[in-house]
Amino acid sequence: LKNIINSSLEFKSFLVVGDDSQSIFGFRGSNPQFIIEFEEKLGERVQDFYLLENHRSTKSIIDFANKINSLNKNRVVKDLIPTREKGESVIVEAFEKKNEEEDHIVSIIKEKIDEGHPLEDIAYIASTRSQLLKMGTRLTEEGIQWIMLNPEPMFSNSRIEGALSLARYLADNTATKDLFVYLNAVNNSEILEKKTDEEILSFIEKQKTALSSFYSDVDDAVKRNWLINYLEYLKGHKEVSDEVYEAFLKKVLVWDTYEEMLEYMLDFGVYGEREAAKRCKDYPGVVLTTAHSSKGMEWPIVIDEISKYHDKNLRDEKDIEEKRRLFFVSATRARDELYVVAQRYAYGSKGNGKSIPDTRVQNIFLREAVWAVEQK
Repeated sequence: LKNIINSSLEFKSFLVVGDDSQSIFGFRGSNPQFIIEFEEKLGERVQDFYLLENHRSTKSIIDFANKINSLNKNRVVKDLIPTREKGESVIVEAFEKKNEEEDHIVSIIKEKIDEGHPLEDIAYIASTRSQLLKMGTRLTEEGIQWIMLNPEPMFSNSRIEGALSLARYLADNTATKDLFVYLNAVNNSEILEKKTDEEILSFIEKQKTALSSFYSDVDDAVKRNWLINYLEYLKGHKEVSDEVYEAFLKKVLVWDTYEEMLEYMLDFGVYGEREAAKRCKDYPGVVLTTAHSSKGMEWPIVIDEISKYHDKNLRDEKDIEEKRRLFFVSATRARDELYVVAQRYAYGSKGNGKSIPDTRVQNIFLREAVWAVEQK
């Protein structure tokens, strides 16, 4: 920016948008100092415009989040101003054991469903993907539909697996197993359930004949259209589209020729293991998401689990402040109701009161949450 300002180009002004209170990606190099010390680092006078009105959450939720945020010393001093009425009080609850905490979370979800709230209006926010998967298992056991909004590894998507298998077959028409994977994906994994072995073999042979056109002397543009059609078959006829597969298709369709598309898909099958896509649409199901992935989202009811905010890796005040900012973000995803839950102790053992000392360390973020709801 300094180089731009000091260049010979005519320079009038520029706008920088950011919020130090939502700087939660330190592991990616983000730093609240970029905003806090912006004028100092730039070496030029700047004019600040604070956009403080919050139209999403109730006054109770915003007051709670402001109090958590106020505990950070390294920040731009500002509070959100709620435009909505007070609403329901924020509820903070502590538990001695993990299973008790999980039981309570499930009971809240069931209660809200019984009250008539749509599943997609309820969100469970936690720190890690493993917590989400465990809660998903619990909800499945209760017969409650759920959807995970965390970035989904593309390799775990059955449609993408089918598309990559098709590409491998087109590159090598002896790869019958890959053709079967594609056909199974097109048929929603029902081939083995609905066809006999003889029917499966006959079906595969017919598809081989249909795909043999790709090996004929046909114009590249024609082959490209054929490939697009075969990839489109994987979408199926469901009313709700598969956003992860759609994201993959966008990557494939940027290539202009059949050969380029095929080469990209083959390379993706080798090097695309880390590729992921995030679902953003509303789906019928209780939403499970990590705090980092919840940024920019909102739900009427949020259950914010903060058990993993405090662990043995919490090193210093800088780490604590980043976790508070994460807590601030996750809490303000709630529009109407916010439930904060956590295990009372972050780590350590109880001891026996005699020869074995009690080494349990209280969850400081839970303690601060209790303090925040008690402040008037």
